[in-house]
Amino acid sequence: MADKELVKNIARRVIRAIIVGVITYITAYVIPMMLFQPGLGFMEEYVEIEGPDPRALLVAFASITIFFSVAVELTRDTILQHVFSVGRGVAMLFFFIYATSGGVMEMVVNIPEGIAPIPLSVFLTLDISLLLAIVVGIDLLGIAKDVLGAIYFLSEKAEREEIR
Repeated sequence: MADKELVKNIARRVIRAIIVGVITYITAYVIPMMLFQPGLGFMEEYVEIEGPDPRALLVAFASITIFFSVAVELTRDTILQHVFSVGRGVAMLFFFIYATSGGVMEMVVNIPEGIAPIPLSVFLTLDISLLLAIVVGIDLLGIAKDVLGAIYFLSEKAEREEIR
């Protein structure tokens, strides 16, 4: 009897993880790529961004999001759920720092001769360190929430064992 219940529980977790993985794939990769695609051809022709490639960043973001969403669903109601949640927070923290090049983004905008009287190149440097600090702060709060969730989970488990 216990084996049938274990198989049902594992099957339920796997099905739920597949559903969450597909939904996360659609929302984190397919929809942004569809929205990103039309503007990317124009952008590549006139704008040169220093740093990571935007398509590679989207793939990395989607990969991180999908992996941790599926891992959290598979390990729901265990301590590993909280471990993967903290891991997701740390991975996203490093991802945002890498994606924004540490808070300073540089780009070159090339204006062709048809739009301007002569071909121009405009060099832009964006200091988004304040925005990055806000994102990092929010991410650190999420990590703290997940650590507190893990502590609460372990204390509840210890309390249940103590009652027995």
